[in-house]
Amino acid sequence: MNLMRFLSFLVLSIFSCMLSGRATAALPQGFIDQVVLQNNIWTIKGWACQPYLGSAIKVQAYLNNVAVGVPINTNQPAEVAIHTACGTNITSGIKYRFEIALNSISSLSGQSIKVNAVGPGGTVALNRSNQFGLPSNSQTPDKVLAAANRILLIIAHQDDEILFSPFLGRYCGSKTCKIVTATNDSVRAGEWPVSMGKFPAQSSLGGFSWNSPNERPSVVLSKWNNEAASLGFINMNNIIKLEIDNFRPDVILTFDPRHGSSCHSEHRAVGEAVRLGVAAYTGTNFPDKSKLFFLTTRRVDGLTENGSPYTALVPIAPIDKNSVVYSANDFISTAKGTGWEFLINLMRTYPSQFSLASVNAALNTNSLERTTAFQRVTNYSPTDSRYTDAYLYDPAFVKCPPW
Repeated sequence: MNLMRFLSFLVLSIFSCMLSGRATAALPQGFIDQVVLQNNIWTIKGWACQPYLGSAIKVQAYLNNVAVGVPINTNQPAEVAIHTACGTNITSGIKYRFEIALNSISSLSGQSIKVNAVGPGGTVALNRSNQFGLPSNSQTPDKVLAAANRILLIIAHQDDEILFSPFLGRYCGSKTCKIVTATNDSVRAGEWPVSMGKFPAQSSLGGFSWNSPNERPSVVLSKWNNEAASLGFINMNNIIKLEIDNFRPDVILTFDPRHGSSCHSEHRAVGEAVRLGVAAYTGTNFPDKSKLFFLTTRRVDGLTENGSPYTALVPIAPIDKNSVVYSANDFISTAKGTGWEFLINLMRTYPSQFSLASVNAALNTNSLERTTAFQRVTNYSPTDSRYTDAYLYDPAFVKCPPW
């Protein structure tokens, strides 16, 4: 819960109580944080309370404004900011967060999601109700990858695969995976094979130039196109064509060019290179170009309530019905454990990049911020403000340099 959101709810709580003249008459309040596919079940996550009531309240889910399931009590611990907005102390242990599993959903059709909070003070639709929704395309990334035989991941650097690992790790092993980088770092060269063995995956390292993380991605891509031309490939489109023809993937994953998960110029440039290369591809070895997916989670570094650092992966546009958010806490295999445990394990394979403190920072991440999210290329818009300007609605994100 960010500071601006917290302050607005705190003011609302106090104002409601002043108007009511008695604490228990205040209207309920709360927020839908995300809709995530968790253990193959669509789950609504958020929080609700009736300010100063001092107890859990009931929440009810709706799809297209029709009630589904039965009301449940808020049932998950809440952080300090939520307790403050609800007029209680965190030491009270009152559970204001909730998880509602939509067990009855067998098909996806873009249904809108609403959650009502029901308390002695009345019934209120939580903030973001009917803004969230289930994906409108039943061919979600998990279903596409489950049906695939060959999966290609194209990234900028050795260690970028870590950002994809909580999701991709469940498929590599039973599928044939290949991970390709645009650059090659001699320091990471000895660590890279260890990571590839943990997926497991075939691999290929490029030799394109390194650039400042804060460079404009268009400048990086222009340099790479010139380097490709000097090698006889004309431009990056032909490099992507070569990778497709050599591997014959059923599905391709890469960074979202709008933000690259961390605003890194080379993350964004490689995502755009893949997008353009797939669009220009005229061969027969990737017949369904819609099976290109962009990673839409953003890396966030911050501090927990007790001051411990943490590293998180947060869906940048959680209310987008055309993106799918996956829980990284899901168990993915006996050898790898949960998706987040797999991510931590991969971080440990790169001691040149991640200190013990960095690994511990990832271990401190709360459940809500352990996600992997993807968007299909057919839903991609380079100017979608939910992705390009996410910093405006959530200060956890930073503004990326312009293209």
